[in-house]
Amino acid sequence: MKDPLAHVWAKSVPPSAPSAGTSSPRPNLRRGEPLKGHTENLLTRLAAWRDRFPDLPRFTDRADLWDLAAWSCLLHDVGKIARAFQRMLQGGARFHHRHEVLSLVAVGWLDLPDADRALIAAAVATHHRDVTAIFALYPGPTSPDLADLLSELDPDDEPRLRSWLTPGAGGPDPTRCGFAALPPLRPLSPFDAIDASLSALQQLADDIALRDATSPTSLTVRALRGLVQLADHAASAHQHFGRAPTLDSPAALLAQLQRSARTTPRPAGASPSPGSPSEPPSPAAALPEPPTPPSTPPEASLTDQPTFDLHPHQRTAAATLGHAHLIAPTGSGKTEAALLWATAQRQALAPAAPPIFYVLPYRASLNAMHTRIHERVGVDRDAVVLQHATATAALYGYLLEHKGYTPDHAARVAARERDLGRLMTAPVRVLSPYQLLRGCFSLRGHEALLTDAAGGLFLLDELHAYALDRLAFLLAALQHLACDLGARLFAMSATFPRVLRDALDDLLSTPACAAPFRSIVAAPETFDAFRRHHLHLDDRDLADDATLDTIARTVTAGQAVLVVATTVRRAQTLYTRLRDRLDPGASDPDRVTLLHSRFTARDRATKERALAARLGTRTRAKDTPGLVVVGTQVVEVSLDVDFDRLHTDPAPIEALVQRFGRINRGRRHRHCDVVVHRPSPPSSQFVYEPRLVDRALDILGPHSGEPIDERHVQTWVDAAYAPDADRWRKELDQRIRDARRDVLRVNRPLDSHEELRASFDAFFDGAEVIPEALRAEHQRLLVERPLEAATLAVPIHPGTYHSLSRKGLLRTQDRVTYARVPYDATSGLDLGAS
Repeated sequence: MKDPLAHVWAKSVPPSAPSAGTSSPRPNLRRGEPLKGHTENLLTRLAAWRDRFPDLPRFTDRADLWDLAAWSCLLHDVGKIARAFQRMLQGGARFHHRHEVLSLVAVGWLDLPDADRALIAAAVATHHRDVTAIFALYPGPTSPDLADLLSELDPDDEPRLRSWLTPGAGGPDPTRCGFAALPPLRPLSPFDAIDASLSALQQLADDIALRDATSPTSLTVRALRGLVQLADHAASAHQHFGRAPTLDSPAALLAQLQRSARTTPRPAGASPSPGSPSEPPSPAAALPEPPTPPSTPPEASLTDQPTFDLHPHQRTAAATLGHAHLIAPTGSGKTEAALLWATAQRQALAPAAPPIFYVLPYRASLNAMHTRIHERVGVDRDAVVLQHATATAALYGYLLEHKGYTPDHAARVAARERDLGRLMTAPVRVLSPYQLLRGCFSLRGHEALLTDAAGGLFLLDELHAYALDRLAFLLAALQHLACDLGARLFAMSATFPRVLRDALDDLLSTPACAAPFRSIVAAPETFDAFRRHHLHLDDRDLADDATLDTIARTVTAGQAVLVVATTVRRAQTLYTRLRDRLDPGASDPDRVTLLHSRFTARDRATKERALAARLGTRTRAKDTPGLVVVGTQVVEVSLDVDFDRLHTDPAPIEALVQRFGRINRGRRHRHCDVVVHRPSPPSSQFVYEPRLVDRALDILGPHSGEPIDERHVQTWVDAAYAPDADRWRKELDQRIRDARRDVLRVNRPLDSHEELRASFDAFFDGAEVIPEALRAEHQRLLVERPLEAATLAVPIHPGTYHSLSRKGLLRTQDRVTYARVPYDATSGLDLGAS
């Protein structure tokens, strides 16, 4: 049947751009996407979201949530029928009204209870603007602007619109996507219809303002607005859901890991690392089939699949359904265990396909994990996106330097991934917790972000790395996602304090959730297999000449040495002194390397890639020349590298264990030395609490001169926390309660909340500067290659920023701050000179 509104465009499309089903009244100038085509695209995307998480209505107070969302999608853009809006799409003047408010005419026509009409009106009217902004523009039925808007409805188009909304009359058909048909229409005038919709919406908005943001009604409204926004954005971009077949089942992932291990280039003499395939494959190593609900078809026998030399904790993770936390040694395949757990959930929940959110605390870790999932796990680039503050710039630099892309090609690919992240259609997201918490602080689009996260699978690495106040916010958000929105959580660490594990267990043991974590611990034989370090406590300062002479001799003998200092300034000094010993002529830049947080993103990425190429756990050759890397805390979890020896300043026990994990990671030697120097530099008190450092030295002291038994590491961590555990737990619990009260319960739908936005900005503050030495290059790149310009920023602490500002060392130009502080690609930003 002919489309009654075939002449109505939803969007105009530039002549060179692709469009779906175009109809062009002015073919030589513009093309348009018909309203019907755009609406059908929306319904298709909404059906995809329903297929991904069909249980979403269970977490609201409306069993018919998907039908309400479909009707909202069907009506959301019908206001574009306005004459002036159509003229604008064809090159005319700007439309000065809100088309979504005119769409409320159709909402008012629906023969539905007022409560249902209010929900649909909320989703339709606010799919672009907050409800407060809508009522500011159209405060009531007597508003002159409302009368002016209604005058844009052509009298001849009103019956056409009614016909378009009548099932079987040529308009979009929601039943084709499995939704209910649109209800019958009431014989109301456009004015009475829009008045009914606005009145119902106002009553709903007033009701929500009095409710807890986690109440069923609030969650329903959040889901409806979020679903319409998600479907609209994906349809407008003509973007479908990505797929990640290697993550659909444990067997599929194992097969991919097997292929990856066999095809990864390995230099001559390189040693296999943990998690590499056994030769020949042993059926006994095959993964046990995870439990599945009765409705799930049985998986093919895994003994018929390519096998992989898994550790017991990895096999257990792949057979576990529901929340879990894992303790296993560094380098023993926690990432693979987490992904196997995620594939088990996806297999059990099929045909639903929940997205995977891999949450990490550090940008370098995020960048490396994004690359790892794409290259080793075999997930297409469009199906795994990187989400953190500088993700686009990081990906641009990686493609430019590591993959050999041209600047234009790298910029296009990086920008596309940024857009995919915003569309939320990728099945795998690698993100910082702050990207997730944006949805809890009422930042724009928070309903879409939290609706997208509903039912998701969250892989949480190194939770202990967060400061207590930020950890509390993250845990409060995770509790909300798990208990109120059906998410599943998998937390992992080599150093998982019992007090934190208990807090996680209690978090999900509330009456509303009642879904405790299952604890997975590496088997004794795994701990024994990873007994690879020989501990030494040294009374000499790390900066003593005798210490540096020892390091230089070790490097000269052909070993790769990691030196970890507490502060950037100390690391820079140690680097200079070691370079003077080992490479005074600066003839071999790889012999002595400095790595810390005060490099530009471009320089740091270059350094990390060079280190990974020379010292990668899976790719390091046995004949690697001697070298030394001087770093700070950034080396603890950011790089999958394998050194022969460690010299480190003292630090809390978790930090030391993570540093130990960078040594002999691939178990190429029976034991390698890890040396902890007892003296704390005076500046360490600004980085670590002195009592935690002293406690670590007390715990490790009796074991100096002995091989480290990995089975004791967890005991050490618990002992370090024990004296403060009660106080720490009470403070954590109180901060979680505060986060629920002050943030989660006031994060109401339909509006952004400035007070929460201000809290987010203050809580997650950070600062970046461009070194003055790079100002000319930065200014040029802003014009020629803006994405590359972003890679010249250096992150600094807000306190450091204010200190430089007071000294007059900062200059702001076009909202970019330049720092008159020495910088070079070898040493980084030199704040000691300021």
